[in-house]
Amino acid sequence: MKQTGDFSKYNDYELLYLVRTNVEEAREILFWKYSFLIKSRIYRLGVPRMYWDDYYQEGCMMLHHAIKIYDEDSRMSFTRFFELLLKRRIITLLRKDLKDKEIEKVEDFDDYPSYIVEDNYNVLLENFDYNFTKMEKIAYERLLMHNEKIENVAKELGLSSKSLSNAKQRVIKKIKKEVNK
Repeated sequence: MKQTGDFSKYNDYELLYLVRTNVEEAREILFWKYSFLIKSRIYRLGVPRMYWDDYYQEGCMMLHHAIKIYDEDSRMSFTRFFELLLKRRIITLLRKDLKDKEIEKVEDFDDYPSYIVEDNYNVLLENFDYNFTKMEKIAYERLLMHNEKIENVAKELGLSSKSLSNAKQRVIKKIKKEVNK
């Protein structure tokens, strides 16, 4: 069991047992395996890029905590248990950090990152150049930033609801593409 590759044949429960019996290689495998989940949740919950390293460290600490307190007899898998702890921790930190930076949440965390700076536009716009079209700018500002209904904006501006909806989807794709870089 000295080689890291030996652990690929073990499931989470076996790795947890080995970690709890002080097999350091098993701990390294669990941390490597769950590093992808931590990074994914940081992105999906809309953590601003400047905080990614800090939140990753918090995620690793939550993984360590989850390993210590997880009960194998529970109905929840270890992955689901850790994911729940991680999501709660990230949301708690986001609320604190964004409140400190005068940023407030306007959309559901699971959809896409969408935060407003009180005296400025979106934090994401400050960091990236999206090259939005005129329709995409309208969709971004009215639909995403101010959470207005597509039908109301389309009617007010004499636009098609479908074209405005498509512009909104393009904006979301551009934001996700830029954040993934």
